[in-house]
Amino acid sequence: MNSQHTPLVVSSKLVSQLKQKAKHIKRTNGIQHVLALDQVAREAGFHHWKQVIELTTAIKPVEDAYLTGLVVAHASGESYPLNEKFARAPEAFYFCEQDFRATLSKLNRQLLNVTPGERLSHRMEIRRVTEILENLKDYIFFRYEPLDTPCSWNDALKLIDPSRDYFTNLHLWLRSEHHDLCDYDLRGDDIPGSPGEI
Repeated sequence: MNSQHTPLVVSSKLVSQLKQKAKHIKRTNGIQHVLALDQVAREAGFHHWKQVIELTTAIKPVEDAYLTGLVVAHASGESYPLNEKFARAPEAFYFCEQDFRATLSKLNRQLLNVTPGERLSHRMEIRRVTEILENLKDYIFFRYEPLDTPCSWNDALKLIDPSRDYFTNLHLWLRSEHHDLCDYDLRGDDIPGSPGEI
């Protein structure tokens, strides 16, 4: 894994799973809730429950940006003049990687049900997503910090670089919806007006 990416991310989903497991242990073993939380934390590879909470608190701004805001990733060789409203967020790699893994899994499941005529294009999409996933570790991640999340992809692109009308090697997650901007030209109709148009 690229050194810019945090190896351990404690998402709110993981915390919920650990809490459920702790409740079960508390009921089953008749121990105090705090002891059950420490036990599940150690079983998951943490020192104690407090460490889980500290890591969750640290990652919350990035997780919030991914789920309800804007995350931008560009190839390390590209240069976009992101302003001070964007903060480096290497931890966003985790959420974005999970998004691609879920997409790839869904595509592989769907492959069983596609018609022979659709099979080639479906396999090409699987290959495209696999290649993005393989290269994602080489991308640099940012989160948009203000609370006023852009309403559309075009609005997001104007925040990234208002003077540019052509984008390469750029990925956006707007409210956790991904859009791949590899060789998109804003002078045409390449970019949808809203995430729902994808």
